[in-house]
Amino acid sequence: MKKKLLALFIICSLFISCYINEPESTAGKFAIYLLADTTITINNLPDKPIDEFVLARSPLISLDDIITYEWPIHLVHVKQTAERRLTNLSKPGTLIDRPFIVIVNGERIYMGAIWPAHYSTMCLYPHIILPSLNPYHIMHGIDREDKRMDNRIFTVLKSSGKLVYPLREDQNE
Repeated sequence: MKKKLLALFIICSLFISCYINEPESTAGKFAIYLLADTTITINNLPDKPIDEFVLARSPLISLDDIITYEWPIHLVHVKQTAERRLTNLSKPGTLIDRPFIVIVNGERIYMGAIWPAHYSTMCLYPHIILPSLNPYHIMHGIDREDKRMDNRIFTVLKSSGKLVYPLREDQNE
């Protein structure tokens, strides 16, 4: 009986030590997800609450993908892996006016769109124009309040060390 308890204690200790040594993932703290249904575009969006949309299995951009986020102009500098995912969305034949949802700490903050650069109309929602070069600009939509300025987004980006403020020409270091 003592040997079994000792063995159980050792096994539990190993699992705990492995868990403690694992770096904490930041992917769940901030992410941009496409919708799982690839037939939905921002122009044929069903009229339902943001929480009812089913998200893709993996984020398009997670906090781990972000190098820096320039506040308040919303330029997102991403690692090459995220850049490839964004580039793949703008390949010929790919539907790129797809909705995305920004999530902070598991809470859905706002909906935006991947917006084709060749469209002559403006997007009503916050949007990322593709194709584009890194950094990616999350632009403000024309007919809505600026949901990109949400304090929950600011807080998680700042606490993760990703948030930067671009220097204006008249600023001195």
